[in-house]
Amino acid sequence: MKQNKPFLKLDIQFFGEGSKVTLFELQQNLVTIGQQLQKTEQELSKKAADPAATTEEIRALQSSKEDLRMRYNIIEKQKNEMEADIKEKLIPKEGTLDALDPKEKIVKAKADLIRATLRNASIAPDVRQALGDDSTTNGNKFLPKTVSNDIIAEPYVKNPLREISMVTQISNLELPKLAYTLDDDGFIQDKETAKELELTGSTVAFGRHKLKVFAGVSETILNGTDTNLVSHVERALQSGVAAKEKKVAFATSPASGEEHMSFYSTQNAN
Repeated sequence: MKQNKPFLKLDIQFFGEGSKVTLFELQQNLVTIGQQLQKTEQELSKKAADPAATTEEIRALQSSKEDLRMRYNIIEKQKNEMEADIKEKLIPKEGTLDALDPKEKIVKAKADLIRATLRNASIAPDVRQALGDDSTTNGNKFLPKTVSNDIIAEPYVKNPLREISMVTQISNLELPKLAYTLDDDGFIQDKETAKELELTGSTVAFGRHKLKVFAGVSETILNGTDTNLVSHVERALQSGVAAKEKKVAFATSPASGEEHMSFYSTQNAN
């Protein structure tokens, strides 16, 4: 007796007019149909190897397999086309600002801004975006946004003596000092008595000398990057200390209490 087997039920989502299928939905549908197609192929293989299976059962599964395969190919094609379209939109087109490296992008954006301004033309949105502005500020953000990374400052003072000078933070430190004196530096002949050196021992005492150094910080630097802010303040403070060190080291008439710091002081003759 022939038995009528029901066909495999497949629910296909219907998208009405005006609704757009997303890539995620296509991927989900492709997975669902792929699983059903795999299951149908397995059932078809079992039925084909089963002598008790009727021809109608095998033909029904074969037809269901072909139908699922057709649906799978259609959805896969749609998915591939959508992925290619998305990928193409993400790749910067040649000649656009996004295709340039960051430095070239800023330069080209500034050039486009200048040309548009001189020609009384509208500024492209990608130019505004590259320069950190929008259409509501009329260019007010161009200057602080793009120049905050370029600090213009006076030359910082450096003290070349710092590399050969000994500075310590140890309180009341004293180091031994030896001074050599040679009264007669004339040459000697063979078997003559060698000249004698006179040594004088003393100590070098490190004192505590404080000064206050101020660093001027403009609003542009304050609102700039953290790196530029910290770098400017530290270099400005170091510059102030270096200026003081050079002043006292080369003072021909050192102030009271600073005689030992000057190269021209008679106190440092020995």
